[in-house]
Amino acid sequence: MRRHLLLGLGLFTVPGAGGLQRPPVNQPAGQATPVGVQPGVQNGVFRRVTIIGSGGELLVYSPTAAAGNLIASVAGAAFTDQYKNIGLAGVASYDQAAGQASALFAAQVLYYTGSLTAGWVQVGGVSLINTNELELDFPHGVVLNTSASASIPLAALSQFPISGSATLATTITAVNALYSALVTAGIIA
Repeated sequence: MRRHLLLGLGLFTVPGAGGLQRPPVNQPAGQATPVGVQPGVQNGVFRRVTIIGSGGELLVYSPTAAAGNLIASVAGAAFTDQYKNIGLAGVASYDQAAGQASALFAAQVLYYTGSLTAGWVQVGGVSLINTNELELDFPHGVVLNTSASASIPLAALSQFPISGSATLATTITAVNALYSALVTAGIIA
């Protein structure tokens, strides 16, 4: 009787499949479970990451997720993370040691000083305006460095005209000032 019972159990399995049952008719073939994006995942290739919601941010920390270790972020608005790091809107990178950060937001690259714990103060930026004009906005001045190790403070050109509203005389004066600054710095002869 015992032998017949054991032989009867074999009718419900697939011969040569290690005792597995037959799959139901019309069932799709099994597929591997993909790796999920979860806290603690150490590695993997993620072909697409979707962040949804007004508070959705992509945060990158090094060497671990902690206060002061935020090195990059992607966010639609400024934020404070769970470790009290203060982050910027846009695609941002942070240099905590140097006290500097930069963010690409819309048609602007913005530069900041400060810290992840105290916050950031914008110190300048480069913007595309009117779809064809580039605006440098650095209230404390801009220095042009060259491979000749010379530098020129662009303060000599405080009103360099880049718009169509400039007069010919103003444009000539600005170009002459630029030429003089380049000669004085030894960049051109």
